[in-house]
Amino acid sequence: MTTPVATSKSVLKVATRTANSRSGPPKVRPALTTIDDAVATLEEAGSIDFARETAEGLIQDGKDNLAVLPDNGARDLLEGIADFLIEREY
Repeated sequence: MTTPVATSKSVLKVATRTANSRSGPPKVRPALTTIDDAVATLEEAGSIDFARETAEGLIQDGKDNLAVLPDNGARDLLEGIADFLIEREY
């Protein structure tokens, strides 16, 4: 899947020093060249799954808290918005 936003735009290079190296120039990691590369890196690290699982838990907590409201259209709308936040894709 390609990301529709600026897939050919360069992402800034990230300069990092290793924990044990306090002198000399910083070591530069290769640049992530596209948003797709950045997303792939996040997926490989498990960050996207972690964020999704965390969001799902928070959304469920919020929906559970809606139980104090009357069962009506407004409550249904709030639950629908909560579901949309989890189900949407980019």
